[in-house]
Amino acid sequence: MKHLYQRSCYVVLFVCFLLVACTPKVQEIKPESTSIGLLWTISKPGFSDSFLFGTIHSDDERITNLSTEVQHAFNSSPAFALELILDEAATKSVMAHMYFSDGNTLQNVIGDDLFKRSVEALSKKGMSSKAVNRMKPWAVFTLLNMPDNQSGTFLDAMLYDKALKTNKKVVGLETPMEQVSVFNGLDYDIQTQLLEKTLDQYTDMQKVMDEIIGIYLTRDLEEILQINEKYNRLMGKELATIFNKRLLTDRNVRMAERMLPLLEEGQVFIGVGALHLPGEDGLITLLKQQGFVLESVY
Repeated sequence: MKHLYQRSCYVVLFVCFLLVACTPKVQEIKPESTSIGLLWTISKPGFSDSFLFGTIHSDDERITNLSTEVQHAFNSSPAFALELILDEAATKSVMAHMYFSDGNTLQNVIGDDLFKRSVEALSKKGMSSKAVNRMKPWAVFTLLNMPDNQSGTFLDAMLYDKALKTNKKVVGLETPMEQVSVFNGLDYDIQTQLLEKTLDQYTDMQKVMDEIIGIYLTRDLEEILQINEKYNRLMGKELATIFNKRLLTDRNVRMAERMLPLLEEGQVFIGVGALHLPGEDGLITLLKQQGFVLESVY
């Protein structure tokens, strides 16, 4: 459990993709034009250029072996901003909210059948039934959606570690409690629905994750956006609206606002989940509305 929180903070992109890939297929929507790029320059008259980079929570070597363009942008930036500072204080703070503190139990909230399935799935990650029973549904759901560490440090944590070792200024765009509230603020019935959907397809998780990585490696933001929109339709309007607003829209607005003073200082490398970049409510659009010019580098 040592690195549970560090990994759960960056499950956003995988969560959205997993819920899509685990539902029946519908006719594919191919956009007329695409926006290719995970790395974007952010420029504006009077400001030094900065960079926006879309990450994914994976330790796959095809992802962690950064391109020349990304390495240069990162190395040349004296400041690094990410969704959340991955320090011990944040870990302890958030993990405390992943467990019931009112005497309730997971089994009582989700019922015997889902509890049994949750215990069976998490036993493969080395967790006991007693430990699982103390966790809230969203915590179990998040943990199940996390890919296993195969070869090393996940991309987000790798960038964070590199920033610390090279004495960069490191800034978090969100607080621990803001990240926790994305899931912790959901009603238990919604948390339970999300958990059940994950358990229904848990045996195919590795296949789905391989597909997700393949999509990310195309650097096609339009394709990433289309998959998320397909998920919204298949999930059901009410649940999808709530989930998408909390997970993406609200957070995009908050992170864009907090990027502004950093961009005024200039020369900051910003790394956030790739799904936060595209769309009418995405960070690229929100920053353009603030007068910045964003151009794809890689």
